[in-house]
Amino acid sequence: IDINWRTTVIEDRDGDVVVIPNSALASANITNYSSPSELHRVVVSVQVAFVNPPTLAKAMLLDAARSVPGVLEDPAPGVLVTQIDDPLMGYDVIMWVDDYAIVPRVQSDFGTLVWYQSHRHNVPLPSPAQDLFLHDAAALAAADGPSLADLRTDLRHSPLLALVSDDDLDQLAQHARRERFAVGELMVASNRDSGDFLVILDGQARLVLLGPDGDERPIAELGPGDSVGLIENELGDELVTAARALTDCAVVAVASSALGEVGSRNTELAAALNRTAALRRRRVARVARARTNEISTRANGVER
Repeated sequence: IDINWRTTVIEDRDGDVVVIPNSALASANITNYSSPSELHRVVVSVQVAFVNPPTLAKAMLLDAARSVPGVLEDPAPGVLVTQIDDPLMGYDVIMWVDDYAIVPRVQSDFGTLVWYQSHRHNVPLPSPAQDLFLHDAAALAAADGPSLADLRTDLRHSPLLALVSDDDLDQLAQHARRERFAVGELMVASNRDSGDFLVILDGQARLVLLGPDGDERPIAELGPGDSVGLIENELGDELVTAARALTDCAVVAVASSALGEVGSRNTELAAALNRTAALRRRRVARVARARTNEISTRANGVER
C-alpha cells in the first residue's frame, strides 16, 4: 500500500493492514513467489486407508489433482508415498501452478475433489475412530482368508488346471494363496527361485526378456486365466526371462512342489504344462536371436 523512509505498509490475504518497520524488513528473509518465474509447487499431504493398494490410491489422488482448476499439466502432478502405518498410509500430492495467489483455492478445491474421487474410485479415506478388539490372530487370519472352495474356483481360471480331478484340485488348493502385484512389478523371473506357479485372476502382464543393459523386450501378453512361473533360465546369466505386471494384478499362487506331485500322476496335465513351456521357450529363443542379431548389426555398423 505504501513505502516510506520508516515503514512499509502491506495488506495481507485477510484484508488486514500490516505496518512493518523498514529496519525489520531489511534484516528479514523475503521469499519472492514470482521470480525467477511464476511457477510454484503446491504440496498437499493426504492420508488414505491402509487397505487401499497404493496404485489405486495414487490413481485416485492424481485424478483429483488433474481436475483442480489452475493446476498445470506441465509439470504434471505427482504422488509420493510418505507413510506406511496401519490403519492409514500417507501421501504427498505435488501440483504446479503459475499464480501463487491461487494456492489456497487450489488446496481447498483439491481437498473437495479427493472426497468425491475417493467414492468414485472406491478408495476409502481413513476414519478417525478406532475400535480395539482382543482376538485370536491365527483364527482371524484363517477366517479372513479365502476358503478352499474359493481357491479351487480361482485355480479353475487356468485352462491347464481345468484338466485335473476334483481331488487333485483340492490338493493344489491346500498349497495355494492369493497375492497381488503392483503395476510395473516383476512377478516371476528366471533368475529368482520363487518356487511358485501363478494363475492370473485379474489384470494384464507381459512375458519379457531382460538384458544386462536394462533392455527389455516383449515376448507375449498375458491376461486372466494365463499362468506364469517355473521359468527356466536357458539363456545363461546374461539374459533373464520374466513376467512384468502391466496393471495391478491379482493372482493365485501354487507351490511348485504341489503342482509337480499332481502332474506326476496326471499325464494329461504334465503334457499340457510341457507344451506350454516348449512354446514359451521357442518364443524366448526367437526374441533372444533377434536381440543378438540387432546388437551384431549395430556393432558392424560402428566398425564400418
